[in-house]
Amino acid sequence: MAAPLQIHRRSHPQEPTSFALNEATPPEKQFQLPLTPPTTDERFSHGSDRSAVDSALQIFRRHQDHTLINPPTPVLLKPTQYERVLRKLEQDPVLLNHVDNNVRFDYDPISMLLSVRMPTPVHDFFTAFVTEKISKQLDVIKQRGDSSTEFAARIANGGCARIFLKENPDRDSQGARVRREPDAQFQHQDAEYPGVVLEISYSQDGKDLEKLAWDYIQYSNGDIKVVIGIDIKYGNTKEATLSVWRPRYVHEDGEEIDILEAEETIISQQFRAADGTFVNSTNILCLSLDDFATDEISTKFDFGNSREVNILYKELAQSLNKAEDMQKSREPTQGSRGQSVKSQRVTRKRKRSSTPFDQLRSEDEAEHLNHEAKVEERINAADRDFSSGTLFEDGDQRPRRSTRPKRGEP
Repeated sequence: MAAPLQIHRRSHPQEPTSFALNEATPPEKQFQLPLTPPTTDERFSHGSDRSAVDSALQIFRRHQDHTLINPPTPVLLKPTQYERVLRKLEQDPVLLNHVDNNVRFDYDPISMLLSVRMPTPVHDFFTAFVTEKISKQLDVIKQRGDSSTEFAARIANGGCARIFLKENPDRDSQGARVRREPDAQFQHQDAEYPGVVLEISYSQDGKDLEKLAWDYIQYSNGDIKVVIGIDIKYGNTKEATLSVWRPRYVHEDGEEIDILEAEETIISQQFRAADGTFVNSTNILCLSLDDFATDEISTKFDFGNSREVNILYKELAQSLNKAEDMQKSREPTQGSRGQSVKSQRVTRKRKRSSTPFDQLRSEDEAEHLNHEAKVEERINAADRDFSSGTLFEDGDQRPRRSTRPKRGEP
């Protein structure tokens, strides 16, 4: 366990305006409107919880129907709304099965964001190549016949399996937990959390790797001992960098309990330059065997000389180039002939017969589309009412009042 580090202490909002409504309008139907109507997004965020819950469910349904092409904007969900999403999924076994087995998503009750991950082939192939190098070295250690053999034999590659980070003292009273689905992870069979986590950023916006590392370390109470972050730059550059975070325990004078921090021990070191050349080729990403489990587990073993799993930066660059070649084979860029080879065999395709499962999907989709149409109709009606300066009650649809505070209100 890392030794604790010793340190010493050292304008007012606008008022709503009453519109002069037509005298034919009954007084009980009149109310105040703001100077400018709130946008549709504002009405959603301040209206009922249904809109946010429906937005999340719609993303899952679009993923199920293969109409979700690009990663969607994260959905703002309060912990109570997130719990409603989970309950709604339980009421739809078909959609629940798809989400559980095919959708990668994170939820953070602190930022209240639900984010769906949609990695590219480059991202997934590169992840596979890196984890393969780690797994192969663990396999060699398993064959050595010493104390490290038993320890290594109980380490498994957990892929992108979900992790519930429960060691969060600030979590909402509703009990919502931080949920993460990393790109890769290695976990000892006797540990509650993986010891090593891999996150790869490969998108236009990029992941906040530092925040992810902080969450993993803090909300696992340091049981996640290594977070590897690889940032593959997007656009007209081929730069790629490596960062590593580990727990650090700081002891302050007069305090009995150490402070847990996430320390970046490797800070954005290049392994491929902007022009694609390999750099820092002889540098090594080094993992100790005891990184793969908590101290309570690893200290029971004598690892002898079998203490390290190493990956050269050159190997990272080679793996990234190979992953990019794999994507080019699958998805040639526009105007490119590509180098991949396909079968030239000419065939006819037999149609698959319909099943009860397909019929159930069709019924569910029809019901969902009907619900969406009703929601859209209500939104359009509200927009028309705002443009005329008057809102009338229509059945159970109550007019939405301005949520802006009056002058003098907090």
